[in-house]
Amino acid sequence: MKHIAPLLNKFNRIKYKLVLYAGILFLFVFIIAFIANKGNINALNAYSDFSDQYSELGSFYQNMESAAADAQTYLYLRDTEYLKSFENTLKIVHEKLDRLTEYTDSVSLKWRYQLLRNMVDSYSEGFNDLKEQRRSMDDFYGFFSRIPENIQATYIEYSTLLTNEMNLKRDDMIGRLKTSIAITIIIITLMFVITILFAVISICTITRPLGKIVENIKGIKHGNYRLAGINSADNDLKVLCEAIEDMSLSIQKNIEHVKEKSVLEKRILESENENLKIHDLLTETELKVLQGQINPHFLFNTLSLISRMAYLENAPKTKELMEITSDLLRYSLEKSNSTSDLRGEIGCIKNYLEIQKKRFGHRIQFQLFVEEGLPDPIMPGMVIQPLVENAVIHGVADMMEDAAVDVVIYRKHDKICVLVEDNGVGMDSDILEAITSGQLKETGTRANGNNIGFNNVKRRLDVFYGTEGILTIESSKGCGTAISINLPFDEESEELT
Repeated sequence: MKHIAPLLNKFNRIKYKLVLYAGILFLFVFIIAFIANKGNINALNAYSDFSDQYSELGSFYQNMESAAADAQTYLYLRDTEYLKSFENTLKIVHEKLDRLTEYTDSVSLKWRYQLLRNMVDSYSEGFNDLKEQRRSMDDFYGFFSRIPENIQATYIEYSTLLTNEMNLKRDDMIGRLKTSIAITIIIITLMFVITILFAVISICTITRPLGKIVENIKGIKHGNYRLAGINSADNDLKVLCEAIEDMSLSIQKNIEHVKEKSVLEKRILESENENLKIHDLLTETELKVLQGQINPHFLFNTLSLISRMAYLENAPKTKELMEITSDLLRYSLEKSNSTSDLRGEIGCIKNYLEIQKKRFGHRIQFQLFVEEGLPDPIMPGMVIQPLVENAVIHGVADMMEDAAVDVVIYRKHDKICVLVEDNGVGMDSDILEAITSGQLKETGTRANGNNIGFNNVKRRLDVFYGTEGILTIESSKGCGTAISINLPFDEESEELT
């Protein structure tokens, strides 16, 4: 019983029920095929046996006629060639009689074949007597020559007997065939009944619990997390029902926890920031002001809270945008005055471009290409994103269509090249000269929300690498701007993954 219980428990699962059902159907199909094939094989064997018997019978009479002709020719000519031919043909005649006797189960036919054998033996003895001249040719030849004629005269009779035997076999085969057809019909009917019963039982055991599951899910959508218990004989559905009940209780507890936490955080926000609004923090306050006046952890906790609220309110895009914004702000605060690596800079660019894609939609096409297998050298933090932001704000922000900003990062000999290119308004030669010479301190008033512009990035790169020519800029009025950074690296640097 200990071994049977787990086996029975397995058959409470849908897939094992289907396997059992398929096995039963396969067994029925096999039985039907076996019965049908057995009947067909028996019929084919019977017809094949009768066909062989007709062939052997016809061959017997033909060979007997040939043997008689050879015997008569020999008795007239005394030619040994005809004697040899007679003996060989007579041997074949006896073989044909042996096969005919083996084929049939009919006592009557066996007796008839024995009569033929006796006539053949009599003809053979008479031939030997005439050959050895033990009897007179004039007295015995007339009787001797009539034996083959008598044998040939039996052909129609024996053919009729063989046909009658075949008809008897045919009637027997027809009876067996009808029996096998009846058995096949019974098995097919049984298969149909089992299929209907299995379908009805399976549908009932599946649809009833599923209906209750659907009702409970509708209740969850309307805020009712007290689910009605669902009973199911199927183990798979039972596991699903238990999982939904556990999920409902977990969601209810999480919502209550989030509500409590939200109330506490709201009180903290109200006490610490009475006159500060969330939209002012995102749209009007500069990163430096945030860094000086607001605890970064508080800002990230606030963004995390907004992200969770967006998730609970079924706003996945808002949740995703808040997470990207949080990652971007965290990176900018941590790396704006410290070192980072190429992998971190690429992640920052990806987050920034995702935000801008959602902001500008199809009006600006953003492309980021990073060559595979690049090293991951140490470098100053927040040096690429300000250049991309300048390209957006001062290059293409005012274009209504066909605007594009491309960032390409690839290896060129012993340097990693970073190219930031836009097809925006560009700059005339005077402004370009002022920027590259350092006379124009900023490319705009909002380069990165932290007043990090082109000259600031260039100065930090020069200080970090100790060389000139790390950063270059090319632009012309109405033809866009291209800024490139050539970063030296150590060959032993870890590769990007």
